[in-house]
Amino acid sequence: MELNDIRIKSIIRDYSDEISDKEALINLFRKETELYIYNFPRLAYGKNPDFCADFYLYVLDRLEGIIRNYPIGEDLKFKTWFNYVLKNQMINFYYYQTKDETKEIPLDGLEEQFCVEILGTEEAEIDEVKEGLLRLPEIDKIVLKLYYMPEMVDFHEIRTAATHFKFSVGEILVIRRNLILANLAEIRRIREISEKLSEINRKICEVKYALYKNQALDIKSKNDYLVKLARMEGSRFKLLNRLKIPEKRIFDEFVNLFRNIRKAHYCLNIAKKKLKFEILRIIKSKEEGK
Repeated sequence: MELNDIRIKSIIRDYSDEISDKEALINLFRKETELYIYNFPRLAYGKNPDFCADFYLYVLDRLEGIIRNYPIGEDLKFKTWFNYVLKNQMINFYYYQTKDETKEIPLDGLEEQFCVEILGTEEAEIDEVKEGLLRLPEIDKIVLKLYYMPEMVDFHEIRTAATHFKFSVGEILVIRRNLILANLAEIRRIREISEKLSEINRKICEVKYALYKNQALDIKSKNDYLVKLARMEGSRFKLLNRLKIPEKRIFDEFVNLFRNIRKAHYCLNIAKKKLKFEILRIIKSKEEGK
């Protein structure tokens, strides 16, 4: 998931101008980053949609401070800096939720489901994923790349897959193309649901704030607000469930490699477990080397 580096830095520079419309620029910044913020806990730490929604609201309250703290004069990619900020916000959010002394994000929060961005939130972590993939047997690496990032499968890997799965090169290319289209459709689906969640979360915050601000409301007015809030919470719950359940299209295309659903599940899960094991070995080796 990418961020528009040029656009965001332009907004931040405009915000630093004393005569700028701060509120309008914060809204522009929010629109550019909200999907990234919402999906950060899920992609980086495998958190569920409820956690993502709560974290999103937590960060929204702190956007102004985040914008002010960006080092405008430094030659620094915004995404790299923003990942660091969001990781710190995650630690603060854990503290905010638990109110105890445990501020370290536990490693077992990572789900076994591999994604190109699960550990790819900083350049060092991208390197760990790449190194982990290189350590895998060739066919396990190809299986993961075809499923999660088919656009990155090179011609040598296509020929290897054709030999292993007993397909022609042309048939593998068709499967790869269909997997690329399925991945793009899934990205669009997640984006659309996330945008709807962002809007409904904003409206829920407005209703809650109205209830908090207007303490002297009569019972009927309060009930009207509560009914409205309950309906929006119901809509939010449905959207979260839709986001949590992955689209089947990617796996339906992936199965064509195997001609057998059970074998497809087995091979994909084995490859994911191998990759996770290699990444944990790499992390442990780096920690011991410090």
